[in-house]
Amino acid sequence: MTGLGESIYIKAYKEGEETGRAQGISQGIFQGEASATFKYVQKGMLTIEDGASELGMTPEEFKESMMKAGFKVPETV
Repeated sequence: MTGLGESIYIKAYKEGEETGRAQGISQGIFQGEASATFKYVQKGMLTIEDGASELGMTPEEFKESMMKAGFKVPETV
């Protein structure tokens, strides 16, 4: 490719790269927030319902995600 075709390709590549980087950063931030929230729930500092609400999940989704991340879901009374 030469000329206009190449510059369109380069622009699209750079835009894709920037989008991917932004998505990666967002995902990393969410994973950090989720990990901290899971830790607080595991320690009993937050309820499962409050933790789920913080992460925009249902309590069942939260428990499943918490277990998949290697945290222990506290028993509820």
